Amino acid sequence: MIESADFSGKEMCRLGNVPFYLCGFDVGAYQYSTSAGAREDLYLFGARQYLDCVSQTLSGNNVLPRGTYVKFDIDSYLESMVAEEMMTETPTNTAPMTETNS
Repeated sequence: MIESADFSGKEMCRLGNVPFYLCGFDVGAYQYSTSAGAREDLYLFGARQYLDCVSQTLSGNNVLPRGTYVKFDIDSYLESMVAEEMMTETPTNTAPMTETNS
C-alpha cells in the first residue's frame, strides 16, 4: 500500500515537473538543499513554465494594449527568502561589545 502511494506521488511529481525531494520523497542518495535553493528549484522546475504561459497570454494584444507586457517579479520572490534567512540567523562567534575608557 505504501509503495503504491509513493508511486502515485512520484508520478504527480513527474507530471508537474517537480523534483522528488521538494515533495518529500526519497531520492536514493542524500542531497543537501537550503530553503533558498529549494525555492529556486521549485520556481525553475515546477512553476516557471506556468508563469511564462500566463505572462505570455496576458501580454497578448487581445488582452492588453499593444506594446504592454506582463512580467512576474521573480527576483523579489527569491530575494525575500534570502532576506528572511539572514534575519533569522544569529551570529555564533561574536564577543560581547565592551567599552573601554583610555
